[in-house]
Amino acid sequence: MGTSSNSYEQNSLVLNPVENLPLTFGDESIDNLQGLYITDKSRSEEQKKNSKILFAGRENYIKNVLSVYEIWKKRLKAQDITMRPQSGLNAHLLMFLGLGEIGSKVMLLPEEAGGHFSTSKILKRIGYDVIHIPIDNDNKCIDTNKAIEVQKKEKCQFLFIDRSEGLIYEDFTDLCANFKGYKIFDASQYLTNIIFEQFKSPFEMGFDMIISTLHKNFPGPQKALICTNNSDSKEWKAVIETLYDCVSNIHADKILQAGVIINNPMLETYSNEILSNALFLEQMLIEHKIPVVTRNHSLVETHHLWLQFSNKEDAYTAYRRLEKNKILTNYRLLPYNLGYGLRLGTSCATIQGLTVDNIPQFVEYFSQALNEEGDTEIIQEYISKMIQQSKYGNY
Repeated sequence: MGTSSNSYEQNSLVLNPVENLPLTFGDESIDNLQGLYITDKSRSEEQKKNSKILFAGRENYIKNVLSVYEIWKKRLKAQDITMRPQSGLNAHLLMFLGLGEIGSKVMLLPEEAGGHFSTSKILKRIGYDVIHIPIDNDNKCIDTNKAIEVQKKEKCQFLFIDRSEGLIYEDFTDLCANFKGYKIFDASQYLTNIIFEQFKSPFEMGFDMIISTLHKNFPGPQKALICTNNSDSKEWKAVIETLYDCVSNIHADKILQAGVIINNPMLETYSNEILSNALFLEQMLIEHKIPVVTRNHSLVETHHLWLQFSNKEDAYTAYRRLEKNKILTNYRLLPYNLGYGLRLGTSCATIQGLTVDNIPQFVEYFSQALNEEGDTEIIQEYISKMIQQSKYGNY
């Protein structure tokens, strides 16, 4: 999948965990499907005849979409799956429009614990009552015992874990076991590692539904999925009905891209490397006395890293200095009362060519950029060369 030499990614290393580039799929027939109305619903001849609207010449495409669903169902150990939603937040909205009603209670991971900053607003806007999960700032995780007590008192109908931040892949088994409502897990930051069983499946923890983007941890197209371990549940049927009502074009080209990419033999290598790169990058940053937030290495570690600064001004200055040298990070307010800092991640950077072999030199340049000691032209030239040599493709 080639790009022009003056593309944004060609000249910049995207070192954050929420942006990615798709692995090469190289199938022009997929691109030609853009704009076509294709369903992901298999119908009998009688059902077709009684449909309000049909588009001719789509049967093979429908079969191809459903075959992709079968691949993904097997990899995620799901009973059913849909990729109708166009993005993560689109999936959040449509899912909750189908699941509950005005006044329903959702126990939600708060932004202070790494929850997505938009979810609470979305849920309140459509009439849900949001109850935040108590957190343990010292250990950078939820307070499970307090959360169980809150659930006993509030009797929430839904549990939703949508962590967009986190140095550790947290195990919610105990909370799920003590939660009597319907449980949903957002896997956007962990999807590839769940597929290759490096991370425990949310279904094994006790969640009923998994929701995820395909363009963050997974190096796929701009799309989202929702899957379940019980296709007969009233909750799943309600979500599917809502998606059929609200999504007219499933963008089948993106679904077929996701099917090609999940079968790419490089995907498992990528899944391993985003983790090994993150851990080695953390080690090298610490050795260069860069203010990394340390994690508990006895737990399951993610591809995220945080840099903590003493104040907002220092964090923003670091962000701009790195950007000047074509190292793109996230400037943001970090969870767990850590203040302003930088969020780093190795998902896109790995696709672009970051490896354990070049991390020591890269961190040397990273340190120089932070301290305004290096030659910007030399640093940019190094990054450009790294990207050109990526084994994942020409980005």
